[in-house]
Amino acid sequence: MDTIVGQQPDVVLIIEHRATGTARLSERLGERGLKYQLTLPDPRGGYAALLLAAPHRMELGDVAYGSSADGQRFLHASIPAFGWEIGAAYVPNTAPRSTTKQDMWRFLTDTVVPAFRERRSLLIGDFNTGLPYRDELGKTLQGALDMQRLLDSGWRDAWATVNPVDQRPPASWWSTIGNPFRLDHCFLAPAAPNPISVEYPTQISGVATVSPDCLSDHTPLIVDFTH
Repeated sequence: MDTIVGQQPDVVLIIEHRATGTARLSERLGERGLKYQLTLPDPRGGYAALLLAAPHRMELGDVAYGSSADGQRFLHASIPAFGWEIGAAYVPNTAPRSTTKQDMWRFLTDTVVPAFRERRSLLIGDFNTGLPYRDELGKTLQGALDMQRLLDSGWRDAWATVNPVDQRPPASWWSTIGNPFRLDHCFLAPAAPNPISVEYPTQISGVATVSPDCLSDHTPLIVDFTH
């Protein structure tokens, strides 16, 4: 909680939020000033939900994922104070004999991308996807063609807008044998401005953010438009 609030964020996106039960995380965020919150609970009571929290008013947007099992994996928020719209996403990982990952990517590319294209908007979250030999060492992640299709349509990888074109992006998650993957991304609509900085910090103020014994198994993704 100290690490999140210490960033003085305008908006926080929590992935794998369990939006049932006592909801202690959302309550504690509210107590620390992030009192405006949007979430859609996982219908199975699991941790596949998203939580958006902010110190200023947010409104639920008009784009929704119409999946009875995975609708909570996409959250559209409008932030009037800044004129921004956020599409928060948690794409399912690949499962045997399942099309859930492909189905959600199709929703993102066929519905979200055209709907957000002319808006001051971004698409951010855990996509469980990356480009081969760039966001991973090999070519193992399904959905890479969909991600490339999004980029080819004029959307921008926020990290790439502030870093040299030939620089390899940092990892945001590591496998059990230590292989690095960048699964967490921020994509900018053609009408959105570039950020000032984009970071995947493994430490914040001396606190390790990622490892089995630390804050998370993913690094934070910090996108800054303000400085």
